[in-house]
Amino acid sequence: MDTSKLITFEGCEGAGKTTLAIDLGKRLLRHLNFEKPVLLTAEPCLNNFGLGVRDKLLSKSANSKRAELLLFAADRAEHCHNFIYPRLDEGAWVICDRFIDSSYANQGYGLGLPLRMVEAVNNIATGGLIPDLTIFLDINPRESLRRIDRPLDSIENSDIEFHERVYTGYKALCELYPKRIVAIDANRPFDTVADEIFKTTIDRLLP
Repeated sequence: MDTSKLITFEGCEGAGKTTLAIDLGKRLLRHLNFEKPVLLTAEPCLNNFGLGVRDKLLSKSANSKRAELLLFAADRAEHCHNFIYPRLDEGAWVICDRFIDSSYANQGYGLGLPLRMVEAVNNIATGGLIPDLTIFLDINPRESLRRIDRPLDSIENSDIEFHERVYTGYKALCELYPKRIVAIDANRPFDTVADEIFKTTIDRLLP
């Protein structure tokens, strides 16, 4: 139990990443007998830098696909430097709502940028940091978008073809990295999904 871990949640808009990440954090704290910190975070970050990036993205002030990729990468670089690496160095378990795979799925498969470009930018932003476990919430975007019970922001309101390309990207990533990414059927009731995520995490990271 002395080893730090980085767990990331990925999936289409409305898949339930944030709520399920919070649930996993609470369960892990109890399972680890409150002996290790279990910390939640997200991208874009909820600090001045991340909120500024989010504002630019939602306002569509970045018209270039490459600019969008670089904005997310800049936020990720700050995130890793200021939060993720320090917490991992302290031995914490960090749970992150979106990380590197979000860029592959959204800017790579969704916007059509070369995957090698996305990989290179991610490596610069993270210093090569790879999650110990990635939970992909597998639900078709047409269904996940219907779950959002508020006005859609400009990213969520992208055409359905974009969201379907993102979903296809995530499925491809699952096949490319089966040892790291686990697809969880998110069409089922919340407690069923949460139970499977917790069991998967324990089985994978605390065998």
